[in-house]
Amino acid sequence: LTFKIVSPWNDNYSSGKFNVIMNSADSLLLKLPEDDEFLEEIKKMLRIGQFIRTGASLKSSETVQKIINGKRTEIHKIKDRIKFLIENALPQSRIYLCGDPVDIKGSNAKDIINNSFFKMVENIYSKVGYINNHFHSSGDLMNILNANDMELFNLEECQGNKLAEDEIKSFVENQHKRSLKTTVKIIKDKYMKKPYGWSDIDIAGLVATMFARGILKIKYNQEDVTDKKEIPDYLTKKDYGEKILIEPNPVVSIEDIMQTKKIM
Repeated sequence: LTFKIVSPWNDNYSSGKFNVIMNSADSLLLKLPEDDEFLEEIKKMLRIGQFIRTGASLKSSETVQKIINGKRTEIHKIKDRIKFLIENALPQSRIYLCGDPVDIKGSNAKDIINNSFFKMVENIYSKVGYINNHFHSSGDLMNILNANDMELFNLEECQGNKLAEDEIKSFVENQHKRSLKTTVKIIKDKYMKKPYGWSDIDIAGLVATMFARGILKIKYNQEDVTDKKEIPDYLTKKDYGEKILIEPNPVVSIEDIMQTKKIM
């Protein structure tokens, strides 16, 4: 993701090259209004800064030192003014997301920038919202793996990650149909990128959940993994990323499992 600010002093501000900059993929571009007052203040600040550095490097009289100290005070005032001018310029700026103009609302400069970033993430990572219940640690994975049948059933009924699970399930099944191996690394490489943007631990949690439900199999050295205590490490540690295989499992629903147990 790239965030660019184009000021009136940019060589491409009014040229045809601006369209090239504007159409940069995955970028948020903020084009400041044609008011260079704050830019003139920046120039003034830089000139004063150069004067202070030059004077400080020389043996100077008490009078010159007083002038330098006065200029340091002036620089602080100029910085405050620059901040004020830029904050007032931002609401008047034109904003482009991936080349398209967008209307971003905000009561102040901070809100406008934050809302712009939110819009950019929402636009580029369009499937990031497929995960609503997040995982935070290996302990969360272990809790899922140790859940009993009723807990898994209740989780399936109320959890908000169905769209994400369906994505992974479909991908693993398609890989299997094409006789392609699917490692943990392959799954993470796919779903940490756009349009997903899912976190490493969330992906591990989704795989652990589907393993607990019998939707996926986890294999190590071509053998089915049955020791649950090892699974959090297998799904989170990079050393195992290319060694652990994920395969589809013939689905037996939680309802069927519970019904079979009642008959037995």
